[in-house]
Amino acid sequence: MRDYGSHATHSAGSPSSPKHPDHALLMYRAMPEEAFPIPAANLARLDPRFFREVVDYPSNEEPGAVVVDTVNRYLYHIQPGGLTTRYGVGIGRAGFEWSGRAHIAYKRE
Repeated sequence: MRDYGSHATHSAGSPSSPKHPDHALLMYRAMPEEAFPIPAANLARLDPRFFREVVDYPSNEEPGAVVVDTVNRYLYHIQPGGLTTRYGVGIGRAGFEWSGRAHIAYKRE
């Protein structure tokens, strides 16, 4: 697993304002240049364990596959070489009732 350092530290002299790692600030920044502009995420509302990150994930799944771990609330987008991009996700009631394999018929940017 790649080490991005401490996810939540406090800046010197300001114990009440959390300092987030630079990679998280960059990942969740405002993106006004997109076709559908996206505001910056409020990182104070996001548990650092759910920050998007690249992790080791040995699997028999083909690169491009999507695996959802409903119990731990993670989505894994399988990459080549035993790596995956892991995302924290919200799981609705229907997500906990379903298990098995599915085909994503339509993929859109």
